[in-house]
Amino acid sequence: MFLDSIDNRGQITSYADDNFSNHPGFIGKFGDWVSGVVNPSGAEADRVSDTENSLKSKCDLGDIPGKDCAELDDAYWCLDDEQQKWMAASTGSKGARRVRDRNLAAVSKFQGPVSNAQDSRDCDGSSSPIDDRNETIEKAQEEHKVLQAEIEQQKQQTQQLAQQAQSALELAKFEAEASQKKLLTIGGGVVVILLMAVILK
Repeated sequence: MFLDSIDNRGQITSYADDNFSNHPGFIGKFGDWVSGVVNPSGAEADRVSDTENSLKSKCDLGDIPGKDCAELDDAYWCLDDEQQKWMAASTGSKGARRVRDRNLAAVSKFQGPVSNAQDSRDCDGSSSPIDDRNETIEKAQEEHKVLQAEIEQQKQQTQQLAQQAQSALELAKFEAEASQKKLLTIGGGVVVILLMAVILK
């Protein structure tokens, strides 16, 4: 069973969803249908919101001011394609016209912010002096980070070498002192033996 307004009954050429956009269906969507009858303005607001969210996802329209020129260029042409598609869409029924107008309004809503963002970044197609400068700065920052990492690594290696040299010096000093003590002990023993030999004579 299909439901549509009385005005549409003589204009229905197919049973596609576009021809019944104001009535989501009786079976499985009874609540939506009742909402459309009882509160048509609220139901239309929901349809507008759904249309805008769908377009926003399709053309990647999140955080428009934060996009670079290449991303804005993609968004611009995606919106242009959508505009051309819906301008050529069928308007054989009131439902179809409402769907077309709803989508064209959504496209128009996003075209302004995209164009403004392109102007603010001085975009020339997919590039701009601002993006080029930012890219140069980001590249310099990355190179600086790499250089800092290399300097830190060399510093650590120098500290390790200094510690190794200090340890080797301390070991050599310890061995020298041990050898000196050993020689003194041996020398002392020899002196004692000589004294005993003299006494025993």
